[in-house]
Amino acid sequence: MKKENWTKLGAAGKYVKGAGIVGTGLTVYSDVEKYSKKTPTPVNFMKMSTDIGVDLTAGATATGVGAAVGAAFLGPVGAVVGAAAGAFASWLLYRKFGKLGNKSITGLAKETLNKEDQKITSWLK
Repeated sequence: MKKENWTKLGAAGKYVKGAGIVGTGLTVYSDVEKYSKKTPTPVNFMKMSTDIGVDLTAGATATGVGAAVGAAFLGPVGAVVGAAAGAFASWLLYRKFGKLGNKSITGLAKETLNKEDQKITSWLK
């Protein structure tokens, strides 16, 4: 996307862009807050880093879906449709599914990666 296209965003487009940034910031903050209450250990730091990485990846995925769908439309309609598509993608990534053991896709990713992280940290002991 050309720079001048960003500067021509209408109010809806600017809101959507800002909401994504704020949402990502709040997600990272909640991950840091969760682990700040625990004893600082290399394992907890690795778990926090993994959670942040998964949440940033999920946010980028939802944003990419929203941008791809929104690009199909012009002007404010594209921003609104893209925002709705991105929000739906985010909802799918964080929704708990019974077939996944009542876990979300992001929760399952965090759990799997944290198990692998534990194998790595056990090598360092």
